[in-house]
Amino acid sequence: MPSVPTPSDQAPPLSALAVLLLCAGTSVARVAQGAPVDALSLGLHFAASLALMRVGASLAVRRRAHLMATTRRETTPVDQAAPSTTAERAPPDTSRMRVPPAQRFDDVVDDPGRHPDCRIVPSGRGAWWRAPYAGVVFGVLLGVHALAVPLLRAPWTLGATALACAPLALFWLRGRATWRARRGVALVLTPEALIVRDARGARSAAWRDVREVALAERAGWDTLRGAHRVTSLVV
Repeated sequence: MPSVPTPSDQAPPLSALAVLLLCAGTSVARVAQGAPVDALSLGLHFAASLALMRVGASLAVRRRAHLMATTRRETTPVDQAAPSTTAERAPPDTSRMRVPPAQRFDDVVDDPGRHPDCRIVPSGRGAWWRAPYAGVVFGVLLGVHALAVPLLRAPWTLGATALACAPLALFWLRGRATWRARRGVALVLTPEALIVRDARGARSAAWRDVREVALAERAGWDTLRGAHRVTSLVV
């Protein structure tokens, strides 16, 4: 499930702003003093770039939370007359329970209009928030510095850049099969069961076997958001 913005995610990243201003100010002061572009410059630019990404990600999360709150206020409640207890609901169609989960998943996702009693929970882009972008930032900065420093124009620079970008490439390769299988859907809720799908295939759980559905929070960290709380749906 995609992580849900929490108050800690929406707080202004004062530490990131402080790092950005400190590194940018130090870099400008070094340039004004005529200091050469060296390893310290690369480190300052790297820290400033990560801080800038952190600030931009925080603004994006706050914008997303604002849009979600606006959507909730503008959405008209539906199914108000629906029965409130499981006992009052019509029994599930047992013939559908014999359909393989993968086929049921595809049927609902391919044509949701034909299944008004089903609900699709989108997966969102939560995985890309957790991607290891720091290596790519370092590789880009190393390439830019190589244009200004002749010493960096060497074969090892190209190798170091490729090595720095390798974690993001591996992250994409490992997740590609799962993202393709999910088709942008985290959960499919049908009257008889809930269905999830990943690279290993589709799996379902009948509602009669579901004992509890709850939200769980845990501490998380990534390049874009830093330390934050991750909210997950636990079935």
